[in-house]
Amino acid sequence: MSPGFPSAVSIPLTHPLSGKIYTLARADALEGTPDEVADLIAACNEPLIYDWLFRERLEGQPYTGVQAASFFNWTRSGWQSGTHFVFALASPCGRLVGLLDIKSADPTAAEVGYWLSSKHRGLMGAALEALETLARNAGCRSLYARIRPGNGRSQAVVQRAGWVDTGLEAEGSHLRFVRQLVSA
Repeated sequence: MSPGFPSAVSIPLTHPLSGKIYTLARADALEGTPDEVADLIAACNEPLIYDWLFRERLEGQPYTGVQAASFFNWTRSGWQSGTHFVFALASPCGRLVGLLDIKSADPTAAEVGYWLSSKHRGLMGAALEALETLARNAGCRSLYARIRPGNGRSQAVVQRAGWVDTGLEAEGSHLRFVRQLVSA
């Protein structure tokens, strides 16, 4: 049974460093406007995001409008088919600054991924907490994150949020962090 996320999501998040109000929303509401495409391209080419998520996949080539268009299509198709669920983080002025996703419809244990522009550092903990609440209310029982060793910033986000480090996965390329959303 697929998680039952609401058809509309708009959650205000207070940035813990600036006090400014950001918004977490379903990313299928993004239209792929020129500003959204530009924001996505800029963030995905930031050194930390690019190095951890795209350098290998794109064989060292920059993240471009082609990848952005594909991303927006993939996001919409995930929500339509109920296979994966992407949420967008918007700045106080409405610009796209980060993304979080639940990568499957498995309510027993779904993988979470996330990234945030370095210009808005410090917000991901609040965003992850909001995502946990959404997932719990949608019927998810457990979430997990796969983080490559050496990605200390990402590890710190889940550790501060109380996720449990279960160690290196069998294939040895990722650490696994688990968050139980309901009591066993």
